[in-house]
Amino acid sequence: MTETRKILYFDMDNVLVDFQSGLDQVPEEEKAQFADDGTGKPHYDDIPGLFSKMKPMPGAIDAVNTLAEKYDCYILSTAPWNNDTALQDNLNWIKHYFPQVFHKRVIFTHHKNLCLQPGAYLIDDRTAHGASQFGDLHIQFGSDKFPDWKSVVEYLKQQEMKERNLDAYLVEIGRANLLTIDEERALLKAVQEKGEDCEEMKQLEKSFARFVVSLSGQYRNKGLTIWELIEAGTEGLRKAAMKYDFNADVKFISYAVWWMRQAMIQAIEEKK
Repeated sequence: MTETRKILYFDMDNVLVDFQSGLDQVPEEEKAQFADDGTGKPHYDDIPGLFSKMKPMPGAIDAVNTLAEKYDCYILSTAPWNNDTALQDNLNWIKHYFPQVFHKRVIFTHHKNLCLQPGAYLIDDRTAHGASQFGDLHIQFGSDKFPDWKSVVEYLKQQEMKERNLDAYLVEIGRANLLTIDEERALLKAVQEKGEDCEEMKQLEKSFARFVVSLSGQYRNKGLTIWELIEAGTEGLRKAAMKYDFNADVKFISYAVWWMRQAMIQAIEEKK
């Protein structure tokens, strides 16, 4: 079976590429021509040929090669609209430093949110151009949490391991048999008689785990990890089992989904 890997997008400027290293090679008289864009701000990224002069950020090459072993990697970056050489310079830079990893895996757009995919990460030093819409999957390079490539690699390795553990968990719960109506009723009665810590509750959790996981997918990228969502959903399931009224004109799964959903929403709010 072909292994499915998470998508990992890389921005370029000040993430893979050291912008300042290129600017340092530009003569002062040329820089002076781009010192004011009309609003009092410099527009050095419009200097022709600037991007061909840039060096990789410290640790970037080793980091990309390491992460490419675990993730499906793409460039997702922008190019200055008013710099006619920037697009080709960026492409040449990629071909020079990453001839294999990013071969025909390059996207240039000022609307990075168009590339949103379930579970896809973006490493970007800014929140502009749609980067913020990646939510918790936006790794903001240069921030306190991710100051350098070492911290980014360590974090993504941990995330990849958690995904592998999740895959194993999904296989395990997929083997659990669905309950018949009589089996479900018997377990629920035992739970309400014995309390939450009984063996029957564990059986109920295992049988309904697939529903918890499925529902948790609707609340990803809202501040909680998938495991935190599963934990919250399971707690909602436990409450539903204890409170379910056998005389009510509603199936247990419909009742339980409401409790699971509320538990996840509450957990997300508490994390904010």
